[in-house]
Amino acid sequence: MSPNLSAPYLVILAGVLLWCISLFIPPVIAACVSPALSQNFYAFFSTVCHQYDSRSLHVFGYKLAVCARCSGIYFGFLGGVLLVPFFSKRRISHVGRFLCVAALPMVLDVAMGSVGMYEGNHAIRVLTGLLFGVAAGFALTPILEEAISELLSTSRFVNSPPQLLRGVHYESKT
Repeated sequence: MSPNLSAPYLVILAGVLLWCISLFIPPVIAACVSPALSQNFYAFFSTVCHQYDSRSLHVFGYKLAVCARCSGIYFGFLGGVLLVPFFSKRRISHVGRFLCVAALPMVLDVAMGSVGMYEGNHAIRVLTGLLFGVAAGFALTPILEEAISELLSTSRFVNSPPQLLRGVHYESKT
């Protein structure tokens, strides 16, 4: 079966791929350029992850930009996005329920670790993150594709590119 790669799909794929590649920027800069310089990049990713060193995967002796579980989620999301073209474009009904079920192993791992029932490890964190990420990528990509298609089809800049070349003029409403 030949996959149908629409422009919105390619935008999503490119964005997710760039995000996943960017997770390697801080450790590569730390190892090859300067650990001090990499701190700016780590600070950027600290808004989406706790970045605990003991819970992070390492490259060149430096932690990735996010923890092992977040790495699993992001790379799993990329995997889910990559799977979409090989399946019908039908949406998953009850996306919320589907994602809750997919998140259950991750939630159980966090909860059991939080109450001291067991100490998780990188493999479990990555696997539970991957499971949720693949499910999220697979379930959300068709929705994102449709939203991007609608956005592009209603944009006055897309419908009339020459206007963009002439400049945009705004009228004052005062």
